[in-house]
Amino acid sequence: MQNNSLIKRALILLVALIFFTIIMMVLVGPNSIINQEKEKYDQTHVEEKSEKANKGNIVIVENQ
Repeated sequence: MQNNSLIKRALILLVALIFFTIIMMVLVGPNSIINQEKEKYDQTHVEEKSEKANKGNIVIVENQ
């Protein structure tokens, strides 16, 4: 009986590891959900990014 329970636990652990790996690849992998959302954010917030990049380099033009 001990061998069967050890084998069952090992198989359950292996399946859990496989599922964890798949979930992490979907969330954090190269073509993941998180990376896709970052790309969408970068495309929609171009002005904010340019303002942050040019912070301190503000030019004020006065009318003459």
